[in-house]
Amino acid sequence: MTERSRVLLGSVRATTGLLITAVTATAVVIIAGTTLPVVTTDPVGVSVDTSQTTQRTLVCQGSFAELGLDPENPEATRLTGDVDLVTAGESEGGDPLAADSSGSGSAPAVRTGQDTAQFGAAQSQRVSSEDIRGTAASACVEPVNEQWVVGGDTLTGTSTTLSVGNPGDVPATVRIDLYDENGPVDSGQTTGVLVPPKSERTVSLNGYAPERERLVAHVVSTGATVTVGMGIGQTVDIDPFSAGSVTRQIDPSERLVIPGVTNRNTLAENHTGEAQELDQFPVLVRAFTPGDQEGTATVRAVDENGRSYSLGEIAIEPGVAGQLEVDKWPTRAQGIIVDADVPIVGGAFGSVDGDERHDNAWFTPAPELPVGVAVAAPVVDSGELVLSNPGESDATVRVERAGDSEDDDAREITVPGGATVTADIRSGSMLRTEDQVHASVRVVGRGALAAYPILPIGDRTQELTVYTR
Repeated sequence: MTERSRVLLGSVRATTGLLITAVTATAVVIIAGTTLPVVTTDPVGVSVDTSQTTQRTLVCQGSFAELGLDPENPEATRLTGDVDLVTAGESEGGDPLAADSSGSGSAPAVRTGQDTAQFGAAQSQRVSSEDIRGTAASACVEPVNEQWVVGGDTLTGTSTTLSVGNPGDVPATVRIDLYDENGPVDSGQTTGVLVPPKSERTVSLNGYAPERERLVAHVVSTGATVTVGMGIGQTVDIDPFSAGSVTRQIDPSERLVIPGVTNRNTLAENHTGEAQELDQFPVLVRAFTPGDQEGTATVRAVDENGRSYSLGEIAIEPGVAGQLEVDKWPTRAQGIIVDADVPIVGGAFGSVDGDERHDNAWFTPAPELPVGVAVAAPVVDSGELVLSNPGESDATVRVERAGDSEDDDAREITVPGGATVTADIRSGSMLRTEDQVHASVRVVGRGALAAYPILPIGDRTQELTVYTR
């Protein structure tokens, strides 16, 4: 190849390279300015059971935890007396939880059953010691990650505790946020309570929030789900006055239905035998919103015939435990309905006396019974079923034997619209309704008062959102 040929070939190659570069650059500019079709897929929501287990677990609180018996360790608790445990539906007993309290009382019991079964359990106790006397009853509950307890105080003469149970196989780190009549209680000591597996820890609220008139506790756990229950003991001077326990609640709601609220004070009569115009121990209704919006809660009492008695209103402030004091409880009233314009948790306080004895109880709102599902109704000794129908039309509740939906001996209870009625049923029965009904169990006598809600086994499915690539 001559020198002239090599020069010509180099020139062609250079020209070709420049042309390719120019075409490529032009294509990039064109593509950059062109909207290309995009394939998109919306996130998919799938309902799944995230528990990864085919069994349900209920934890019962165990014997009443009495506080302040050890002068060297005033925050220590001791289990006092034994509890009576009742069940409904098919369940089995598991190993009790190890309690951090001293004493020879009943350890926290554990009941397990199949995931698809409706079963329940409850406990009651006649507490009697030198310092505490009264009747306590509570529902056994499923462990969850977040829950609320409304009730109690830490004023002089009152001791209030929280018992946190962990039936799981891994430790639970529990945060307890307290709120009172002024707002959040600033106490970092309540955070990070460690509850080992298969154990229960009892926390004194008097040490964390002394001299508080109103208490609301928010309990959140990580690592494992837990249960929580409140114990309240009260003395007047040095004499025992009352004892009780409070069942937890889960979801805030704009309507709270509290069946069975009772206030009977025969000791409040004056020397002439005539009843006083105002109750010596008034009913209290407490409400709290976990949100950031102010609101108003309207409180009314209802009786067995559907008559409604306006009790007043509660101003709802975010983070503050609001409360209504009822000067005179309607004699025939059997329950309370609270309607709010923001989601709330709450509870009601009542009392009874007789035979020179007095007792108090905090009543927890009862969730609505699921329609068409047989719900276990564990009824403790001396307990009566209380049914509330907040709707306008009559409701019917069928009481069946456990596991027998075709029970020929089943009875039907009619609950008039807007009414709350009582009924005696066999312990271990199942309740079935197609209507809007809430149920509790109440123990009431001369100087004895306790109550707890009937808690259906909840739906464990949760919404998982799947993002595709």
